[in-house]
Amino acid sequence: MFVGRRTAAEAGPQRAPRFWDQVPKEILGDPNLKSAIALLQANYNVEIPMMIHRISSSGAQKAAL
Repeated sequence: MFVGRRTAAEAGPQRAPRFWDQVPKEILGDPNLKSAIALLQANYNVEIPMMIHRISSSGAQKAAL
């Protein structure tokens, strides 16, 4: 319930997903990466392809988990 003199401003359009947040198909379809991920324990609930994409796209020289 709004109490005041002005009306609430209308919400603007939602932001479109950023291009660099989308993982390339080369990373998602990499058979070597898929086999390496399959070796991990099931309780590791992390976005490994997204992490690899962000590390490679940022030009990082070191990464830590």
